[in-house]
Parts: sequence; C-alpha cells; structure tokens
Amino acid sequence: SLDAAFAHYEAELQKTMKKNERSNGFL
Repeated sequence: SLDAAFAHYEAELQKTMKKNERSNGFL
C-alpha cells in the first residue's frame, strides 16, 4: 500500500539523515 511505502521511505530517510549528521558533524 502507499502508506507502507511511505513509511519505508520515511525510515530510510531518517537513517540517511542520521548518517549525514555523523559524517558532516552537524548537531
């Protein structure tokens, strides 16, 4: 379903953002 796909995308986005924060030294 679309909701499931969006939830998965959201989770991947959060993981990517956390990874970027670590490598770039943000926050």
